[in-house]
Amino acid sequence: MLDGMITKFAREAIFSEEYISEKESLEFLTNIENFMTISKGIIRELERSGLSGSVDELYKILRLKMREQGVAPADATIKSWLMKNILPSRPFAIKICFALELTLESAVTFLNRACFQSGFSPRIAEEVIFYYCLKFGKPYSHAQYLYKLFKESDGSLSEEQIKGTQFIKNEQDQLQNNDTALINWLALRKSSFTEKSETAFNWYSLLKREVVDAIRSSPGFSDIDKENLESDIDVEEKDISYEKLLYYLYLDIPVVMRGTKKPEADFVSLKDSVISDILTGIPLPEQLKKIERREVSVDRKTLMTLFFFRCSFNDFADYESPYDYFYDNMNEILDDCNMGLLYPPNPFDWLILKSVNSLEVGGENSVVYFNEILKLSFGDEYE
Repeated sequence: MLDGMITKFAREAIFSEEYISEKESLEFLTNIENFMTISKGIIRELERSGLSGSVDELYKILRLKMREQGVAPADATIKSWLMKNILPSRPFAIKICFALELTLESAVTFLNRACFQSGFSPRIAEEVIFYYCLKFGKPYSHAQYLYKLFKESDGSLSEEQIKGTQFIKNEQDQLQNNDTALINWLALRKSSFTEKSETAFNWYSLLKREVVDAIRSSPGFSDIDKENLESDIDVEEKDISYEKLLYYLYLDIPVVMRGTKKPEADFVSLKDSVISDILTGIPLPEQLKKIERREVSVDRKTLMTLFFFRCSFNDFADYESPYDYFYDNMNEILDDCNMGLLYPPNPFDWLILKSVNSLEVGGENSVVYFNEILKLSFGDEYE
């Protein structure tokens, strides 16, 4: 199935009555043929170059191309992409872009739609160099050479860090095909390459606050926030622990007791879900703690999940078209953060969009619909 056909099929399934129940939606999600895969993405790009054949033949072609670029991993790794649909790591996803000699636009699309990753981050110097090299048709070896020059450059003249990711991206887009100018610009911006997007973090902080405020205004808040009951701090100023926040959001993810000396309730492992690959990356306590300690970047699934809950808890059902509102505004946020836009053939995107559309189909609460799919994915053991 070509990319356009996959997109059309996945989009139609969001609105189709054939997959209207939570169980039917889960069955749709568990069929990999319904979605874009890394194998389909690689084959599509090879066919665009006029190369066709069996999967075995295309594997040999890709292996040769990666060897010519000096970026080939073990043969088993390449086979895992084409024959088992194992998503490549970020470094290898980028190397595939160079091996396939993709244009910058095609590379970003490939990363977004076949690898389910963001485009090139303007907050990571190495990725700025990859962006530059793909834009001007330079090989991976040249990108390595330029990155070495950047690492050796004098950062003492680096200007004050630029707070807005979009500002540095706009500057990056103005760069011409000039290696010396690139290295000088990178050196001048050295302090800005924090590997973490300030824009994404600001969106995370805003969305989390709006979700917490919605929880505080709910009838069940007094039953949720049992901490510091003797505190003099006004209830509106108290924070909700990550664990309690997420127990409230993920209503039906099974909870088990962990630990021996002092057992604590925790979510069951996502590995126990039949859609564990799709769920990996959704906000969970440890991840949120690392985000707020600025140890990890805010990722796409975190923003999407928080915006989904934010909409659902703020009179979402009263909107004239909840689906259109979510789709348009979510894309604005993703675009602002330099992340891939909503893509129905991405299983996680489909899950969220299907849950949003449940409001328009039968008035089903989107959070309940979302959580029921999650609960069903863990099977009868946790019923």
